[in-house]
Amino acid sequence: MARPREFDQDTALDGAINIFWKQGYGSTNLPDLLNAMELSRGSFYAAFTDKHLAYIAALDRYENVYLAKLLEELKAQSPDIPLAERLLYLFNQIDNSGPIENRRGCFICNAMVEFGTTNPEIADAAARMSAAIASTLQDILEDAGKDTETAKAQAQALLQLYYGAQALSKAGNDLSGYLVTIKAIVD
Repeated sequence: MARPREFDQDTALDGAINIFWKQGYGSTNLPDLLNAMELSRGSFYAAFTDKHLAYIAALDRYENVYLAKLLEELKAQSPDIPLAERLLYLFNQIDNSGPIENRRGCFICNAMVEFGTTNPEIADAAARMSAAIASTLQDILEDAGKDTETAKAQAQALLQLYYGAQALSKAGNDLSGYLVTIKAIVD
């Protein structure tokens, strides 16, 4: 009979998200991962088999919990607020404060940059999450009166701007002024 798990998988995956987000997949060694997840080797291998499967599980948790919450909050912005200011909510989630070495960028962007298309499973997860962001932006734009074609194009432009802003923040650039750029896209 298999022993029941003696750890909270969500808490362990939150630890994995944090270490992978901070260090990247390639720079995270097993001792760092075990420490972040607060797991013994035996518990880790029993639950995840290897670092790659732990990373996939961390991406899934990020998508289903953190990204889902962000997109819900973005959709929940009051329609009484001007459109560009509602969309700015997404950009206001970018960590552009504190020391540059502590800025983590975007978990999705980091996965795309580190893996590109070399790992189809990770590329698919990143594409799926990007599509969810774009779809949410498109819905908001259509609800604001944009036709489908315009909303889709503007959503893609906003997604690219968002990912670029994440990279710029991680590199230490100032992110003030995005409201003007968002207005240029959607007005």
